Parts: sequence; C-alpha cells; structure tokens
Amino acid sequence: MFKLTLTDGREVQAAEGQTLFAALREAGIFVPTICGGKGFCGKCRVQILAPEGIAPTPEELKHFNQEELAAGWHLACRVAVSSDMSISLPGELKGIYLCKGTVTERELVAKDIMRVRLELAKPLDYLPGAFVMIDGPKMFGVSRAYSISTPESSKNAVEINVRLVPGGKLSTYIHEKLAIGEELTLTAPYSGYAELKDEGELLCVAGGSGVSPVMSLLRTLKESGFNRKVTFIYGANTAAELPYLGELLALQASEPNFTYLPAIATPPAEPQSYAFDTGFVTDVIAQRLTTTDNVAVYLCGSEGMIKAVTTALNVKGTPKSIFYDKFN
Repeated sequence: MFKLTLTDGREVQAAEGQTLFAALREAGIFVPTICGGKGFCGKCRVQILAPEGIAPTPEELKHFNQEELAAGWHLACRVAVSSDMSISLPGELKGIYLCKGTVTERELVAKDIMRVRLELAKPLDYLPGAFVMIDGPKMFGVSRAYSISTPESSKNAVEINVRLVPGGKLSTYIHEKLAIGEELTLTAPYSGYAELKDEGELLCVAGGSGVSPVMSLLRTLKESGFNRKVTFIYGANTAAELPYLGELLALQASEPNFTYLPAIATPPAEPQSYAFDTGFVTDVIAQRLTTTDNVAVYLCGSEGMIKAVTTALNVKGTPKSIFYDKFN
C-alpha cells in the first residue's frame, strides 16, 4: 500500500496499480468524471506535487498544455499509483459529498430526453448550472454526469434530464427500467455558473440534454425577478426533440427580458403553433444576432457544437465571457 497525502492534510491509502481516481473515491474524495474514467472528458484534474516527472499519457496530452504538464497536472483516472504521492486538488472539489436520492417522478419531456426527479436524503446547496455524478447499478460499474435543471432554491430535491444514448448502459437503464421509489447514489455538487447574478446581457446556446443547466439558470432568474436580458437558442433535429417547449414559450410570454429561439434542423411537415428557425444554432446566431459585444455566453453541448458556436459568436463581436459545459 502507498500513502497519498493531500495538501489539506488528509491521507489516503492506495494499492499499487490502483488509479488515483478510484483511490480518492474510496476515501470519500469525489473527483468528477463525465466519461466514467476513460480519459475522454478531462474533468478529473489533479496536481501531483511529488513525485515529479510522471510521464503524461496520450489522453493527458490532449487536455493539458506544456506549462500545465510541467506543473504536475494529470487526470486522476489515468495515473496508476506506484509510490507515495503528494497531491493538490482543485478548490471547487472541497464541498463535494455523497448522497442518496429517491426517484419520485420520471417523464419524457422530448422524444429522447427523460426528466427524473430525485428526493434527496439531505439538503444540497448548489449554483445554477451545477451537475451531479450518478452511480449506475453495480453490474454496470459506471458513473455519469447529469446537470441539475431545478432552480438553486430547490435544496431537498433535484431534477436531471437524461438523453437516451444508443448503446449507453446507464441512459438505457434510466429510460427503460428505472422505477419510482428506486434509490440512486450520487455525488454533488460539481461546478456551477457563478456569474448568474450579473446584470448584463446573457446568451445561452444548447442542444440535447444541454437544456438542463439552462433550465436551472432560467428558473432561478424567474424566482429572483428576471432582471437581465436573456436569449436562449436551442438546437434540435426535429420538433419532437424540443424539451420543455410549453414552459419556455410561457416564460417568453411572461418575461419581457427573455427570448426563446428554437432551431430545428429538419422542419416539421405540419404547421406549428410557435415560431422556430430552420437550420442549426449557428444559423440562428448568424441571422438573428446583431452583435455579441459585451454579451456573457453560456454554452452546453458537444465539443463540435461548442467550437462551431464559438466561431460564429466571434464573427459577431467580442463576447464579455464564454462559459461552457462540454457534454460527451
């Protein structure tokens, strides 16, 4: 066994060959992962202070620049323990804890998106845009990240939206087998959008289950008075894939500061009762936005979408800031 010493004084025992991610989790120290520890998402960042000179893996070379690698940054899921170590964790991980959540509601809110409500065993404090890590059944051996869609005032219950991923073990289980009354294990809260209380203009762009953190932002703003201008562009392949359509249209009708712009890649054959743009979110940005100067931006979606949207936004001006949740 080897000893892992954290800069806050905690010590963790790890077996030779065990990943840092697994050793820390067993000790109740929860480092996030979206990809389930496969090295894809780059979320489980830790700084190894000693020993120095651990060679980076190919996955780490994709997520860190040379300056970060020289400073000892690694992905916890890619490092196999082979000696005693001194480790520094990002500050935002200090408030993460293990919790149980009981399923009280489940509902399809779009063709392939399931809303799940979890009543929590203990209250959870989080920022809008935060996500939780859900443990799947032991037979799957996977954990997945799901953004919270409830407002930050909802301390005793949270809702997540799970998009059905072809071949996805946990998403398929949640869509097809998850039962009311079932208890799930989760760790939370991770991340969050601290800039929500700014008063400047905010642009949100999302697709798929990226709707979740935006719903949390919008619901929180509604409770606090909606004192800033917000535009939400959401992209879907078909009209059946637009989640929370009724709620978003109602919010637009009641809040002068809110504009909802759905984009449908394949327009429906039948007329719809609401306005939408045909095409992609980048088309909406190009056609609808006059400027992005001094606009705060919140992006939620795939890496490809985020890159394309960032390029489209920069053509229109200079955003005040760009905050993104990259979904894998």
